[in-house]
Amino acid sequence: MNSPDQMSTAEAASRWRALQTLHLDPPAFVDDWAVHLLPHDERDALRGAAGRAEFLSNTRGWAMSGVGVGCLLFAEDVVLAAVESGVDQYVILGAGFDTFAMRHPELTGRLTTFEVDHPEVQRLKRQRLAAAPASPVLPHFVPVDFEVTLLSEQLLASPYDAARPAVFSWLNTLPYLTPAAIAVTLSEIANLTAPNSILVCNYPCKDVPLTDEQRAVLRNNRESVAARGEPFQSRFTPDEFVALLAAQGFAVTDHLTDHDLNDRYYANRSDGFCAGVPARIVRARK
Repeated sequence: MNSPDQMSTAEAASRWRALQTLHLDPPAFVDDWAVHLLPHDERDALRGAAGRAEFLSNTRGWAMSGVGVGCLLFAEDVVLAAVESGVDQYVILGAGFDTFAMRHPELTGRLTTFEVDHPEVQRLKRQRLAAAPASPVLPHFVPVDFEVTLLSEQLLASPYDAARPAVFSWLNTLPYLTPAAIAVTLSEIANLTAPNSILVCNYPCKDVPLTDEQRAVLRNNRESVAARGEPFQSRFTPDEFVALLAAQGFAVTDHLTDHDLNDRYYANRSDGFCAGVPARIVRARK
């Protein structure tokens, strides 16, 4: 989600959120705004029987979508708890077609949301929102290409206040970035955050045991994104990622796996929707 060619990744994640909202009973994550962000010519088709059949038959896609949705649920739990403790800034890195600000109008006046992503991704998203049937609460859009643009230059040009605590989330983006770009951005986040700020971040984990089905799911996903010109570029062991955060002054307070996500968010589901491949997400405090 960090170049014009990668808009398909932002759209694909949003499309899965829309499909599970429309066709899971109950949805794992209610995201009506993801439905509004669908291309106009797809929206009605995906609402109907063909969309339902497509979604219900693609159980390999469920495995990846379950990870993405579980990570979003965890990040939102962290943000909402932070708001109750007085934090009033939320920065979403690699936001893509995120819908947090639209889904939480009740936080207007209590929380200012900033979405950071490539300007072309943001342009398309704003076009889709402009055509929505209702007027959404919009975040502050901060245009950044993580490979070539410094986050600090753009974020400090917005109403963001680096002297006040904030929550930063950085989800489902790191695989597409080089290790150098990840390290630079983490350093910038550290320099942009006041003490007691929080970072929620998931990362692609290497050297973990896999079943044959998980290998097939991950191979299919890797080949799909590579065919779209979005090859994976980074993976970490848990120790490597904790050390990377520690080098920038972040102490990990939660380090969840796919099993943790399933226990928290999918334990009572009977339809099999869950985080079906290995996943790691951390909460870290400055």
